[in-house]
Amino acid sequence: MNFKENYSQKKKELDKRLEKFLIQKEKTLMYSSEKELHNELCTFVLAGGKRVRGVLCSMCYNCLGGQNKELALNLSLSLELLHAHFLIHDDIMDSAALRRGKPTVHKVFEKKHNNSPRASRIGEHLALLIGDIALSYSLEVLFSLDTQTKLSKKLSSLVNEITTKTCFGQGIEYNLQFEKENSEKEILEIYYRKTAAYSFFLPLKLGALLADADENTLQSLEKFSYSLGLLFQIQDDLLDIFGKEKVGKTLFGDLYEKKRTLLLHYALSQSKCVQEIFEKEELSQTDCLELQSLFVKTGAKQYCENLIQKYYNEAQATLEKSSLSKETNSFLKNFLDFIKERDK
Repeated sequence: MNFKENYSQKKKELDKRLEKFLIQKEKTLMYSSEKELHNELCTFVLAGGKRVRGVLCSMCYNCLGGQNKELALNLSLSLELLHAHFLIHDDIMDSAALRRGKPTVHKVFEKKHNNSPRASRIGEHLALLIGDIALSYSLEVLFSLDTQTKLSKKLSSLVNEITTKTCFGQGIEYNLQFEKENSEKEILEIYYRKTAAYSFFLPLKLGALLADADENTLQSLEKFSYSLGLLFQIQDDLLDIFGKEKVGKTLFGDLYEKKRTLLLHYALSQSKCVQEIFEKEELSQTDCLELQSLFVKTGAKQYCENLIQKYYNEAQATLEKSSLSKETNSFLKNFLDFIKERDK
């Protein structure tokens, strides 16, 4: 079975486990108002998604010799519920209307209460609660894993550490939009906290800890995750501006939300025209198209493409120098290529 087939199989298994868990939770609810919130969480979680974090955890565990499929699957389940929590809250902060081609959770409830002058606030309040329910479910699964006490503490401590780091990263990113001066170092730190640590190091290390991996393996995974995470996020910045517009995902979201990306940071340092356009109260599509052109003219696009290649090379070098098994090395190399070749 090749990498993509293995990934697809793990994703299907995880999708089934998510559905089974959520159906079981619904049976414990008594009131219609509880069920309404839970059902909206179900709709959101089961609407799709690549399940990158959960699958990555499970595949890493297997490559490192882990044999307990149920244990790995439940740990992956916990990760995906944690991810749902972050996405729901993130959509509120970004004022996003769509997620995976469908209305975001807060927009669903805003529409349900559209007769109220407070519809928008009501939608946000209920979505916050649903995000918190997803977090609670995630922790419930994590704390109920059938592991030894020492390992259980390691897993819980890691999840707590990275979750806290991610929240602070989100806060730093949010505050950057109000600051005229920021550095590339600051932006890369946000990328590390929000993407590298949370999306890649957390699932890889959880899988490795579950498989009782040694310290050298954990260090290699951390170094690899750092390069992979920065590559992924810079690539994400480019796709938001230069990618193909898809159903449910429009271009220029980062510009409309005034996000201080690395792409924008470089362009601002090269052109006053970029600053004049970006500092408008609200950006039109024409403004965004002009900025798109300026990102090319200022060399910002090429600069980011060069960084993507740099971090790709660094991730490869980490694998080549590591003492990871041939199977683990091959898995991570395939995953690296899978991420670099994505178009959405």
